[in-house]
Amino acid sequence: MKRPLGVTVVAVLMCIGAGLLALGSLGFFVLGGVVVAAGAGGPTSQLFSEMGALGAGIFLVLAVVYATLAIYVFRLVYWARLASIVFIAVGLLFAALGIAESLPHPDFMVLAWQFFVIAIDAWILWYLATQHVKDAFAARRYDPGARIEAHT
Repeated sequence: MKRPLGVTVVAVLMCIGAGLLALGSLGFFVLGGVVVAAGAGGPTSQLFSEMGALGAGIFLVLAVVYATLAIYVFRLVYWARLASIVFIAVGLLFAALGIAESLPHPDFMVLAWQFFVIAIDAWILWYLATQHVKDAFAARRYDPGARIEAHT
């Protein structure tokens, strides 16, 4: 059985997303530390510090989930396709909410990034819903020992 080329592309995009989430996690840790180290004191610095740790934890968990899903999508594991659809759909929803929230004070770069993310997520959802991709994952589900070859 040959792995569809698009599945490999999706797995690579998910790995890139996992890397960006891991960088975001690092950013939250650094931001929280900078605010506290600046000696601002008071409840605001404590809030940023706590939010930094919470944000870092959430981003780190999401990075691990996306990396794990990418590996199993690449291997054509049936449940990974379904879980990816769910996680990407939720990400699409949050990207749309991010755009709606930023409209009162739009920042062009933020909006451009959100539209880029939405376009990629929409393509991935469409691709994972196509019949030949469903068939590739289903074949692997019913014949777990099947050998997977790269699409050439």
